[in-house]
Amino acid sequence: MEVGDLVQLSAYGKKLQVNQRLDHNDIGIIIKEIGLGAFIVMWQNQSRTDWTPMHWRNELKYARAK
Repeated sequence: MEVGDLVQLSAYGKKLQVNQRLDHNDIGIIIKEIGLGAFIVMWQNQSRTDWTPMHWRNELKYARAK
């Protein structure tokens, strides 16, 4: 994964309590790679002033085309 990729939460990411405030069907875009498999993601229904959460690689999957 790299900056600009569209992602969704993986099955593992949906199970984590820390991700419960996200809509599990939202699509996000990776806006920064922190390193060691960590990414900052801007989610679809998130305003720019909100805190942008960090996610590990195993919490994310590539977004599917609908």
